[in-house]
Parts: sequence; structure tokens; C-alpha cells
Amino acid sequence: MRALLVLLALAGPASASPTTDAWMTGLTDRVIEDVAAGKPLVAIVHVPLCDNTIIACGNAKLGDGDTPATNLYWATTPGFGKWFARKGSGWTRVAAETDATGDKDVLEQHTYRRSVTTSAAWRKRGAPKLNPDDVARARTRAPAYDRSHHYGESDFFIHPTFGVGQVKIVKQAERMVVVLFEDGQERTMIHAR
Repeated sequence: MRALLVLLALAGPASASPTTDAWMTGLTDRVIEDVAAGKPLVAIVHVPLCDNTIIACGNAKLGDGDTPATNLYWATTPGFGKWFARKGSGWTRVAAETDATGDKDVLEQHTYRRSVTTSAAWRKRGAPKLNPDDVARARTRAPAYDRSHHYGESDFFIHPTFGVGQVKIVKQAERMVVVLFEDGQERTMIHAR
């Protein structure tokens, strides 16, 4: 059985909760140090493909362990490949090697990127507030704040006083959004009025 190699280049941690386990605490410390130093967080994931010679995968195409394009674990809606490529996933494919990966057991290699903001606990320990690349991009592309606009989570806008902000929480019932601004402060703003 061969596997697909997926490289996930993250601009910041997706989330983590400190635990009493020394290994996890040490890992969290190292990740925060790397993120604070501006290094990307990289996770390498090997995806084994469903193979009818090992288990029943549904049919011949779904269980062909040598063909990612039709394999149950890669190509179907709940499959790993579709999960990253789905609309609204937040992931952007930045590279795809589907012919020669340099390893006979690796059929394809995909690299995805996602920018996320760090948690408040990580920011207190030195991780950046908003990703500097996202702030720079928002300065050129994000619209001006408009209290009548319907904002969604992760939307960016530029406020005339507070600068670049990213929506973290949408409170539909109150028509409010909680926004993390480039100065590291969270503010509750009106939206959809």
C-alpha cells in the first residue's frame, strides 16, 4: 500500500491547549518559540490509501490503492484530499506533484498553506497577534469597515481608528462581531445594521 504525502505549511498554529503532560508542554513551548520567530509551522501528513487487497473499500475504483484520483480515502467528499480542497476550508494549495515525487511509495505530494491567528494564551507567551503577511495583504485588499456590512468569521477590514482587524466571532442575534486588531486588542463592533 502506498501513501500520499501532504505538506501543510501553516503561518501560525491552528489551536492548542496546554496540558499537564510534559511532552505536550514542551512541544507547545517549541511551537510558540518558532511562531514568535516568524517561522512557519509545518505538519507532514502521510495518507494511506484504501486498498481492496486489505479491506473492502466499496468498489474497484474506491479501493485502488495506486490511484489517488478515485480512492476512497483521497478523492471522495469525506476523503483527505477533498477536505483540504473544499470551499471555505481556509486551505490554499501552493504546490502539487502528481508525477515524479522521488519516492516510489509516494504517489502524489501536495502542499497547502493556511494563515491563522494565534490564541490569546499563545499571544501572552510571545506569539504574534495577527500574521504579519495577512496584515500586509489586508492593507492592500481589505475593504474599509462598514457597520452595515454582514461580516463572517476570518473576514478582514480596515477600521479608520484601529487599523487592520480580523473578525473572530460573529454574534448574529446581537448583530455584533468580535474583532482582533493589529494592535492585539479584541473589540466588539457593530455589523449588519
